[in-house]
Amino acid sequence: MTTHQLARHTISTIEKALEEEKGSTAIGEIIQIIQEMAAKAFSISIPELSQLIGRDPTITEKVISAANTLGFNPSGTPVSTITEAIHTIGFEKVRNLAISILLMENAGKSLNAYEQREIAAMAVCSGIMAQEFTDRISNGNIDPELAFICSSLRNYGKLLMTTFLIDKYRLARSLALELDDDDKAYMQVFGITPLKLGQYLLKSTNLPKSIMNSLREVSEDTLNRVANCEEDEILVIAELCVKVCETAFDETIEPEDFNASIQNVLDRFQKSMPVTLEIVNESLVVVNSELETFNHALGLKEDQSPALAKIRSRISGDS
Repeated sequence: MTTHQLARHTISTIEKALEEEKGSTAIGEIIQIIQEMAAKAFSISIPELSQLIGRDPTITEKVISAANTLGFNPSGTPVSTITEAIHTIGFEKVRNLAISILLMENAGKSLNAYEQREIAAMAVCSGIMAQEFTDRISNGNIDPELAFICSSLRNYGKLLMTTFLIDKYRLARSLALELDDDDKAYMQVFGITPLKLGQYLLKSTNLPKSIMNSLREVSEDTLNRVANCEEDEILVIAELCVKVCETAFDETIEPEDFNASIQNVLDRFQKSMPVTLEIVNESLVVVNSELETFNHALGLKEDQSPALAKIRSRISGDS
């Protein structure tokens, strides 16, 4: 089977699986909702967003619960409906809160594959970190809520692979260790990289151009010059946060080597988006806090959230 045929087989298998999952309470439905929210990022109305979140009464309850926490609602204004949440904490925050809770719920389900849970949590963590980086280093040029969507969606292809093709995903990860090249391993097993898979399947949803542009590969040319336009800034921040979170989640990196590993990531982005190790570590504290909020809203115990355990370990320097 040629690479092109392998890619077509991967895409058609996932498209079929997504279609079969429609209307269920499985991850397929979660992906459908995330995809629909992202596709309508700049056009969906308040009633539409309320209706979309309201498909699942338990998700509605959890979004409202999180929206009543000081982290999202520092004014302490009581919130009892999705519409009130939108008016109180903002439309984009509610949208991203719903996406985060959907992903974190998936990350906390012990019946799901470990890799699937990890990628779901990683999507949330990279989105939160992108918000933090944007607030700290973009000089107000980038909307933090847009940065959240862009960075979290860069994990979309892996989320699909771990959901519907887990055995092949594990094979690709094993092969990547042998080849020391993730993309080559994915190409051999799937015929397509996770990033291009996510980009291809999201293209049909008519995502805003600003989001689609953030799902492309980051070229060496982009990394070797200052990201001085909005399009490049979002792209670089989104990719940087994904790479930082992948490093934070990597269990093969010992505590004493973690800062050096993060610095290696930052060095690669130094020309396009200078970020200090201090900013990364401070952002991890924020990620930890928001994960705690989501887990509380979902009623997840600490032992049901390996992602939170990993982030806490990185902050404390434990193994």
